[in-house]
Amino acid sequence: SGLSRGRFGAPFHGACAVTAAAVQQSSPSSTHLRMRIVLVTGLSGSGKSVAIRLLEDVGYYCVDNLPPPFLLEVCAYLADTDHKDVALAIDARSETSLVDVPNMISTLRGFGNDVRVLFLTASDTALVQRFSETRRRHPVSWRTNSQGSETTVGEAIAMERELLAPLNEIAHVIDTSGLRPNMLRHWVREFVD
Repeated sequence: SGLSRGRFGAPFHGACAVTAAAVQQSSPSSTHLRMRIVLVTGLSGSGKSVAIRLLEDVGYYCVDNLPPPFLLEVCAYLADTDHKDVALAIDARSETSLVDVPNMISTLRGFGNDVRVLFLTASDTALVQRFSETRRRHPVSWRTNSQGSETTVGEAIAMERELLAPLNEIAHVIDTSGLRPNMLRHWVREFVD
């Protein structure tokens, strides 16, 4: 298929796999405007919402649950609209495109942006406890296990760890297992300062 235009005018092929040249072509100012981009990722229940809320409170433009294929397109749009501090949350719900994120980060850095990746994690025990306390379903639990039944919280956590492994390897990691939200907010603030 040919080159198309996305919602914000950035060219894309198929599922919005924007190339570095496409972002530069669609957004000349984005190559001149240096943005601070914080990519918040990690395990469900580890505190990503706490981190995103803190970043919003300190002046970052925040996008939660961004599907990875739109990462470059959204950054190009935000650069064109003069946003200098941007925080984007990406999680395992978009599992098929997570492997592309490290290359997208390299592309953004290649344009002179300060891109920081924050990966929040916690022990399986802490995550299972948090999900049982909130009575929320794990976002990956809709998948079926090898027996054809819905996965347990523990199985979902294991799948999510595997899906997010490429991002864990390139990120600043904070283990929130025994961490209170106030301390997490303090550490996130230190990470971006």
